[in-house]
Amino acid sequence: MIDTYKAWGGNPTPMAWSETFTALQQRVVDGQDNPYVTVDAMKFDTVQKYVTNIRYIFSIEPLIMSESVYQDQTPEVQQAIVEAGKAATKHSAEFLTANEARIKQQLIEKGMIITDPANGEKEWIEKATTAVWPKHYESIGGKDKLNRVLRLLGRDEV
Repeated sequence: MIDTYKAWGGNPTPMAWSETFTALQQRVVDGQDNPYVTVDAMKFDTVQKYVTNIRYIFSIEPLIMSESVYQDQTPEVQQAIVEAGKAATKHSAEFLTANEARIKQQLIEKGMIITDPANGEKEWIEKATTAVWPKHYESIGGKDKLNRVLRLLGRDEV
């Protein structure tokens, strides 16, 4: 995410989540990057007036645990963990998809101004995929692995 914002000409400021509201309130930072559900839940509309829809990422909530703790479990418990993780991830994605438009409208009604980039998202996507993605191919298992995922999603390969 940091590399992506830099590619877009921004100056990202990583900070502790617990400091985000106060940093916005005191104008230490100009904005934050979260889905509408988080903006609403954290009441960021009270300290941030503008949102730009750049839609470069759709976050889901994966289940993450220690490999050693996982390996200490019986095969039956491991299977239950994997199944619970899949079910939770699916529910999270469905919840976000189902509620995004409603929450966006509520934020507008609270006074937030939500706009799309003037020239669409093509320029934003191109900068991320050409300037940022190549830096991280190896950390995700290589370009071939990325292309496999892109094909599964019905998108063009890089």
